[in-house]
Amino acid sequence: MTQEPSDDIFAGENTKKLRQRRKTEKPLSLKAQAVKCLARREYSRSELARKLTRLSEEAIDNDELEHLLDELQEKGYLSDERFARSFTRTKAARTGNLKLIAQMKEKGLSSEVIREVIQEEAGSELERAKALWQRKFGVPADDYKGYAKQVRYLLSRGFSLQAAKAAIASGSQVSFDEEDY
Repeated sequence: MTQEPSDDIFAGENTKKLRQRRKTEKPLSLKAQAVKCLARREYSRSELARKLTRLSEEAIDNDELEHLLDELQEKGYLSDERFARSFTRTKAARTGNLKLIAQMKEKGLSSEVIREVIQEEAGSELERAKALWQRKFGVPADDYKGYAKQVRYLLSRGFSLQAAKAAIASGSQVSFDEEDY
């Protein structure tokens, strides 16, 4: 029983035919690749540019890429603000403002867009921290070690120290201060 090394032993006949068809089809244009990506989900301008350069089999001219991105923005297919709103809606319930801001900057969004979207879409950081704390813990910590664990949890999710302390204090009758230890 000899098999060709390129064949997957678990691939059915349909999978093999698809691979052969993909090899013979001519590659999509840069614009078609961009529209295909945007049909699946929203992208920021810089994120889409990185993806297109990675997907392209040939070297891409930066002027051509910028012209394409401008065209997509003019037609309304690409919008940093729409991407930021979508991103914030999906992440805000379990993420603090600090982490949201860092992730959006990583995606290449401007500070103005980030600030505007977080103010409009994210809601109160304290309320989100309270809801997350309630879902995860629900009961106040009995000792300082448990309190520190709860604070670290909220801090790791990108909430500010003030929001984390206030969220925990809202469900706790006992207050832990650093001065006591």
